[in-house]
Order: sequence, then structure tokens, then C-alpha cells
Amino acid sequence: MQKTFREILQDIFASARQIRYNLRLQFADFDAFLKVILSNDKAGINIEDMDINFVKELFEQARHKNIFEFEQVRSVDLYRNGNATPATAS
Repeated sequence: MQKTFREILQDIFASARQIRYNLRLQFADFDAFLKVILSNDKAGINIEDMDINFVKELFEQARHKNIFEFEQVRSVDLYRNGNATPATAS
């Protein structure tokens, strides 16, 4: 029987925790949105690869009065090994 990824991690790390949060992004207009999206080198997005009209239509759906607001669900996996003492919040 194969072990699941979580079972393998339990054999390696003393504890694991997943934190989920929402990242809210706001843009004044479509050009501001493009500037942020295209400046993110890690995204690997080129304007030539985009159907600008389609993206702009989707973008318009996020309008709330005079701003455009998006929410991204994010998660972070934290792993601790050995007898490490967790840091206290300050």
C-alpha cells in the first residue's frame, strides 16, 4: 500500500499546520491591473498570450463602484521538525 503525501510528511516532521487566508487586491482600472499582473515575473504571463478583450470582460465583473476588487484564496503549509519550540506571537 502506498503512503499518502500527508503520511510521508508525518514520518519526516514533528508537526505540520496549514494556514489559509484571503488576499484582497484592488485596482483603479484595467491598466493598473495589467501593470501588476505583467510585472510579476513568476507568473510567466505575457500580454501576447492574453485575449485582452476576454480578460477585460472578466475584469469588469469585479467592479464595485469606482474600484475593481479581487480576492484570492491563499494557503501556506508550515512544517516543524525535531523538538523546535514554536515562536510566540508578539
